[in-house]
Amino acid sequence: MSMRIFVASFQQETNAFNPIVSKKDMFWCGSTEGQAGADNMVGGMLDTLLQADMALTYGPSYGASSGGPVDDAVWQEFLEACLAALRVQSPFDGVCLCLHGATASPTADDVCGAIVAALRAQVG
Repeated sequence: MSMRIFVASFQQETNAFNPIVSKKDMFWCGSTEGQAGADNMVGGMLDTLLQADMALTYGPSYGASSGGPVDDAVWQEFLEACLAALRVQSPFDGVCLCLHGATASPTADDVCGAIVAALRAQVG
């Protein structure tokens, strides 16, 4: 039996010297579904999971170019979409996230850390 894995991605490199807040219209927003085979981090992650015969549940995928701090509403919308999917479709054997790691918002110095902590608390 394949392990059930939830996959999602949030990509944005925050430039702390850029005062312009990165709003949602600066992001492309969609799903991780259909990104297997893509020549990027998400594609590589999905290809590896699929080759290992994992049963994937596709979550949101948000991405933007480097910019100023991410509007809190953007990353919180991403997080809520992930949490909702985890609540409705659980249980999962694991969660794979493709995160930039250098993402900040006006109220959070470590957006990616906040996302990981919230998802870990949900999954257990």
